[in-house]
Amino acid sequence: MATVSLKLLVDTEKNRVVFAESEKDFVDILFSFLTLPMGTIIRVLDKRSSVECMDKLYESVDNLNCKYLETEACKAMLLQPRSAAEQLCEDLHVNADDLNPRRLYPCPLSYCSSYSSICGARCSCGRAMDWCFHRPQAASGVKNDVFLKGEETYIISDDLHVAPATVAATLSLLQKLGIKDAEALEKRIVDVDRNEVRNYSWLYSSSSSSSSMFK
Repeated sequence: MATVSLKLLVDTEKNRVVFAESEKDFVDILFSFLTLPMGTIIRVLDKRSSVECMDKLYESVDNLNCKYLETEACKAMLLQPRSAAEQLCEDLHVNADDLNPRRLYPCPLSYCSSYSSICGARCSCGRAMDWCFHRPQAASGVKNDVFLKGEETYIISDDLHVAPATVAATLSLLQKLGIKDAEALEKRIVDVDRNEVRNYSWLYSSSSSSSSMFK
């Protein structure tokens, strides 16, 4: 399973993480959360998104009999919505969303160019698009830039504030946290995989004061 590495700066006296330091790969993952539809957020967090009313709404759709829906594909559209940036996010080193962006469903009519990412969706001509076509992956297999470019390093605070890792930004954060003795800080390296990314309960917490990335 793919992982990305983070360098944590730990306050050993108070036993807390001051901030994480990372190259663009991990920050791209964080930024990709902003592209996820609400239904995907709730699904990947197993209906425990901390936005309780939305969790209940998702569960309502999940339990709803398809006879009440315009088409059966409507349930998949609501429970497994696709991101407009999903093809771009293929190049993330760790992707929180496990839906396959290369799976497409074209209209069965050869002269119709319509397609959908949802199995069973109706084409404008009225036919169901339920034949799966896999868009080929780039042969090189090389990961490209996603949202960020270059080889900059970034610092990520506990409340997910992200900034380039300049000396000024680092000193400002240490000052904000009231840390005066750098001798009490220790560097640790951790690896983060998809399961850890998806299991972060802080991901879309309704209360920023109770959410913590580096618990």
